Amino acid sequence: MNRENSQTNLDDVFQQAISLHQAGRLHDALAAYQHLITGLQQYVEAFLNAGSLLERFGRLSEALDSYDAGIALQPDIPDSHCLRGNLLFRMHRFDDALAAYDRALSLAPGFPEAHLNRGLLLAHLGRFDEALASYARAIDSKPDYLGAYINRGQLLKEMQRYDEALACYARALEIDPNAADVHNNRGILLAELRQYDAALASYQRAIVLKPGHADAHVNLGILFAELDRVDEALASYDRALTIRPDQARVLNNKAILLKEMKRNGEAMRCIEQAIRIQPDFADAHYIRAELLLLAGDYFDGWTQFEWRWQSRYRSTLPTRTTAPLWTGQPLAGKTLLIEPEVGFGDQIMFARYAQLAEIEGARVWLQTSPNLFALFTTLGETITLIDEDAVLPPIDYRCPIMSLPRALKTTADNVPARIPYLGVPPARLASWRKRLGSATVPRVGLAWSGVADRYLDRNPRTGRSMPLACLAGLLQLPWEFHVLQKEIPASDAEMLAAFPKLISHADALEDFADTAALIDAMDLVISVDTAVAHLAGALGKPLWVMLPWATDYRWLESGEQTPWYPTARLFRQQRAGDWDSVVESLGQALLAGAGG
Repeated sequence: MNRENSQTNLDDVFQQAISLHQAGRLHDALAAYQHLITGLQQYVEAFLNAGSLLERFGRLSEALDSYDAGIALQPDIPDSHCLRGNLLFRMHRFDDALAAYDRALSLAPGFPEAHLNRGLLLAHLGRFDEALASYARAIDSKPDYLGAYINRGQLLKEMQRYDEALACYARALEIDPNAADVHNNRGILLAELRQYDAALASYQRAIVLKPGHADAHVNLGILFAELDRVDEALASYDRALTIRPDQARVLNNKAILLKEMKRNGEAMRCIEQAIRIQPDFADAHYIRAELLLLAGDYFDGWTQFEWRWQSRYRSTLPTRTTAPLWTGQPLAGKTLLIEPEVGFGDQIMFARYAQLAEIEGARVWLQTSPNLFALFTTLGETITLIDEDAVLPPIDYRCPIMSLPRALKTTADNVPARIPYLGVPPARLASWRKRLGSATVPRVGLAWSGVADRYLDRNPRTGRSMPLACLAGLLQLPWEFHVLQKEIPASDAEMLAAFPKLISHADALEDFADTAALIDAMDLVISVDTAVAHLAGALGKPLWVMLPWATDYRWLESGEQTPWYPTARLFRQQRAGDWDSVVESLGQALLAGAGG
């Protein structure tokens, strides 16, 4: 057999392998490539194609060996190094991947795909400026490189360079006006910028171009929910689920919206379906916890609530110690560190458990922030406070403060409601009594808004804050009104000035001990769902809580009472966003003498 005929036969085998590859007969194609590799080591492309298929089959180490063998035969092919870099990136061998891309670019400085992939790797590593430079070089090498503009736009969005990101998307759409993914990505950014009409148009254009674009339907649903177009939002989620029924995240989104609509039974069915699809889906478990707690099912609810640390709602466990987690083990003679969590209201609500842990026999260290430190000294002299940034003492157990109900097996029948469990430091009490002087009429303390610009506050179904103007009718009544919140929204400043009988103490409220002293001087506290409400409840003051349509779990689904604060009366919206009827009910109750 002469060499020419042998080479011709191998060429035929190689072309047959290519045909099998293109026809989707991937395992047959891999076998043909490997036959070539065995028969003739000089077929570098066979090594590369075999590596590509091995990578596709998840056989990553074998794929890398195949790429390395091809490169050993012919080390100066840029594509080989780029493919190898992509695989190393996938294998999380980031330094090696970067070196592979750099080798490809040393051989072909104008290799746009290598610049793009290098940029993706650098962005993944958080080296954003270098990633942008790589994308720019990809575009210099290939001015109409759609992928480079898309990824550059995404990175600029992450960097909050929004105008530049929009410019990238605009250029991408000049290159390909029918790129549905670009319209979808542009819509996400416009929605974040609250340019809702433009975002809506972008999503709808993506769907026109690609009716089966599940992500665009999902994002359209999110936007409709933000705009309070709830039926259209549900329809968009359902269309996305028709396209891809196994989308646990879409079911989670739908469940959240149904929960906000107070259709909690349907929400629970959606969440349970999401968990069946993805059993380790922490976000869904967390929403399930909230639904259980709303329904008063504390036994299962607190257990599910532990998923918060793995969900996007709470990023990490707030611990700086390696001590074991306390989940209910005997505490007699042990030292327990109670760790803080995010909200001041949450910490005030669950601080009562420090006293219960002490009753269990523990020496309790309560870690807290400066805003709460003086207030929490009233929990008792035997509970030791430690600043959240201080060096931690030796301890036996630790427990995040909102995990205490689970560890202490709280149910709806045994909620610890011994009120008051907080007090006012004596020096603060004396100072505020002197500041306020004697009352001639009943004093009413008001808190009508929480932290500004929260998503929940923009949402008419869950918005816990109201404009001060909603209280205008109440402020006409013959009582003395005091502002209990430290932050006054700019939009309320003019209204506040128009009501001189509404007295603000913002400059004097240095921490929650001051707020507690001010509350102590009130005959009645009227508050939305903020830390002020929790503090008034913990102090045992008469408390009226104004609640949105869809409430937080601690207020339960319905009713005028909460097991957590026996002195509280709940006033609930009857329609989403309807504060006027809530305030009208409050006024009638005041006039009837119910707050006396």
